[in-house]
Formats: sequence, structure tokens, C-alpha cells
Amino acid sequence: MTNVVTLEDTSGAISSLGRQQTDLDKGQMLLKSSNGITPASQSIPPFLIPDNDTNHWGYYYSGIGRPGVSVREFVGTQQSSNGYWRFDTKYNLQLGNGTKGDLVNDFKFMFGGPVYRAPSNNFSYYGAYGSLWVMLPEEDPTGGRIMPPFQAAANGPSGGPIMTLKGAEVDIFYHPQGVRPGSILEIGDTASFSGQVAPTLPSDVSIKITTPSGIQKTIGGQANKVGYFYDPALDFKIEEPGVYDVEVLVTHSCMTSAGQVEPPFPSGGILGGNGKSFKFYAVTKESKTAQLKSPNLTKFPNSLELNFELGSKNGNEMTGMYQTTVMPGFLLEHSSGTSMQYAYNATELNKSFPNLDLASGASVKTNGSDTVTFSFLLSGKNSAGDTVYEARQIFLQGEKLYSLDNEIALEGVMSLSLEGSELTAGDTLKADLSFSGKGLADIYVSLILPDGNFLTIGNPLVVSGIGEVIPFRESLSFDQPSSINIVDINLPDGLAEGNYRFYAIAVDEDENLLDQKNWEDTAIRNWVYKQK
Repeated sequence: MTNVVTLEDTSGAISSLGRQQTDLDKGQMLLKSSNGITPASQSIPPFLIPDNDTNHWGYYYSGIGRPGVSVREFVGTQQSSNGYWRFDTKYNLQLGNGTKGDLVNDFKFMFGGPVYRAPSNNFSYYGAYGSLWVMLPEEDPTGGRIMPPFQAAANGPSGGPIMTLKGAEVDIFYHPQGVRPGSILEIGDTASFSGQVAPTLPSDVSIKITTPSGIQKTIGGQANKVGYFYDPALDFKIEEPGVYDVEVLVTHSCMTSAGQVEPPFPSGGILGGNGKSFKFYAVTKESKTAQLKSPNLTKFPNSLELNFELGSKNGNEMTGMYQTTVMPGFLLEHSSGTSMQYAYNATELNKSFPNLDLASGASVKTNGSDTVTFSFLLSGKNSAGDTVYEARQIFLQGEKLYSLDNEIALEGVMSLSLEGSELTAGDTLKADLSFSGKGLADIYVSLILPDGNFLTIGNPLVVSGIGEVIPFRESLSFDQPSSINIVDINLPDGLAEGNYRFYAIAVDEDENLLDQKNWEDTAIRNWVYKQK
């Protein structure tokens, strides 16, 4: 397919401006320049000619994208010789695209924008174009075609539905681009609902949001001439944690390229799920990232079938789990229940979503290439009986699984101070730990003994057994510069002579201390004990 953008001068305004610049004998428009060079003698793009106040400029923008994959983008003055694409292209091996290229039900939005400017006449024109492309199955009886939308609902010829999804014909849908299925927000975040209507027409959009406490908010309006919908005045702040339900209805009741549509007006929702609604989630800023117990992330998973198990990082009693699974453009599935387990089976989902890639290479054993996002919200009670939420998003990119925490990574410094470096019985051993920066960290402080063994220290002062690991402080904020005493005691008689060492380690909150790659900062101070 090739993208071509043209500008039709239906009003005649551009033609009347151009008569001063037209070679009537040749019947073509010439671009004059202040340096005397014209296209008749040399072809130079007008934007390269300096101080060209009298010139007429004509150029275009062209952009085609599939959700998650860039197809073609151009800015030009005449025509492009390489704007085409083949449907089996690998799209430069972008993430989320398999070796087979476009699959059945993959869709693209195609946009164009022509510009004509005559600075000396104080004239400018900016046009906009949008259309929808959908990959058809090979067995489609009609084959490739360009048709007006809505199956002859506007008295034009019928090209059939946009696509058939989960056994149902789709004539119109809404592609969410702000808050999306499975989005995880925090209290205080702004919820923005924007999206693209397909086909790319000024259709009516209605979005009803129900908050966790049952409050309903309605967002609606008409999309612009190429189907984009967003009204920033309808944004709202997230004020409560939990599950938000979103119902989407998009309806077209006005003109199309074939004429005025007639009742019953074409209507639809989103792609996937029940086709009408989705959920997104909200947590508090204090909420932990839910613990991912399985699968084991140290190995490449079989991305066609994954079994997830989640739990509470804080040991809270979690009684409910909500789950949403999406790939770009499609809500694959969502569920809720009391189980903390979820099974993902790409082979089964592919029966309803043929564009969910199962094999990215010649071997059927090779896993898929799609970007799949798993969103989880756990709800339950803490030790005080309060309702708490923990959430987590996990990304499957082809054959690799990524599981990210939502806590702010530690960015700060830690220093350890010690009064005196040579001590004996009766002297004061005083050590302090200071912090500054931002983020939360778990702090561990060990005392390494002269024989090489160690013990760890808690705060308030608790001393572990030999070789035992206890935290000094958990979830310590670096945001407020502070200093915490480690120990302040008089040394007794009978300690082993030799070199002692305080060793402080900071790791990101809830990370494994025993894995040295998690160490964000360390501080060391040595001291010597001698008998009198």
C-alpha cells in the first residue's frame, strides 16, 4: 500500500492566489524566488531559499501507525518513492511485531495533512485527512477493497463490517489512548479519557465512569473531523482507591463519504472484553507493589502459557484479585475473584484474537512477539482491619517477562560516622547513620568481628545472633535529611582484641539483600579494640 496526500482547491482561493505566479502558456505554477532562481532553471524546495517572502509554499505530512508499531511517516513537498509497505513486512523488527507482519484484525490509522502558504498574501491553508485500514483474512470472499463505512447504512455500497471479533461484526469502535483497560493510577493522579474513533469520523462519544464508591461521572462529546476525541475540561482527579468501571459507547449519526446515515445509527464500544466496558485501578501512594510469587523471572518463560501467582508484600490478608490482560489495541481478557492465581494461555486467546502472534519464526516452538500487559489489583485487610490495595503490572515482550515495581527508585547518599577509631574497655562506642536524597530504602547494618564472623543491628537497638540477618530500618525515606543512631554504649571488658567494622547497606524497598546487584549504597567505618 502507498500513502498519497493531495489538496483539492474546492473554493478556488489557492487558484486565485496562484494566477500571479502561473505561466499561462505552459499552464503550470512556477515558484518565484527573491534570488532569481525558479524551478524552470533549477528545482529548489522553497524552504531552502533565504528571505523568500513572496514564495508560495506547498507541503504535506503523512503518518500511518498500528497500535504499538510505527508504519510510515513523511514530511515532503512533492512525492515520495518509498512510502509504500507490504503487509508481510517486519516493520524494521520493531518490538511487538512478528516476522509475519500484519495479521488478521490488525488495524492502522492513516493520517495526512496538506499545507499551502503564501506569506506575502497573508494566506495559509491546513487540511486534515484520516482513514482506517484493517487486515482481512485470506479467505475473505470479496478481497481487498476501499469502501465507505457502516455496511450501506448511508445508502452507499456495502464493504462488510470493519472486522469480525469474537464472532461479532464490528462497524465502529473506540480506541482508548488516555486511561486504558488495566491502567493503574494513584490518588491525586489526573484521569484523562482520550481516544480515536474508527472509522475516522466526527462520531459521538459517551464514556460513563463508576468509582469504587458508586459515584458516576460522564464524559462525552463529538470527535473531531478525523475521529479524535479529547476534552481536557472533563479530566478529573482520582480521589479513592479501588476498581473503576468504564462503559464506552460511540455512535455515528451524521454524514459519511456515502451520505447521511439512517437509523438505527451504527454504534460500538472497545475491541475485546464484552465490547462495551473495561476496568482500571487506583491505589494510594502508600500502597506496596504486590508481590509476584511466580513465574520464576530468572528464566525465559514459555510465553504461550504462563501461570501467575501474586501475594501481599506486607503480609496483609488479601481476599480479592482483579486482573486485566491487554495487547496494543485489544482487551484480551479480564476477571476477578478470591484466587491470587491467573493463567494466561495465548493459544486459547488466539482463537478469538487472530492477531495475537503465536510464532515469530519458522519453528512452531518459537514463542510470540506481541507486547502483552498484565495488570493486577489485590484488595484485602491489614493488621488494623483497614482496607488496603496492592497492584502490579507485568509486561510480556515476546519471550521475555518484565516485572517492575512502582516505588520510586532510591536516589540518595548514606554516610556512617564513628567517634574514635581506637577504643578500650570503658570507652564509648558511638556510631550514627545519615541519609539524604529521595526514595524509600531498607537499611541493614552489620558489625564484622575480628574473626570474620558478623552480626546485624536493628533500630531501636537490637543485636542479632552470629550470622543472623535482621534489618536496621525498613521503608526508610531519604526525602528528609536525617541521622539515626546505630549504637551508643560503653564497651565492656573481655571483648576480643582486633579490628571491627561497621558495614551499612541500602537496598530499594522490599528488594533482596542477598543479591548484591540490589545494593544502592554502602558505608563502612573501621575501629580497633585493645585491652588496657
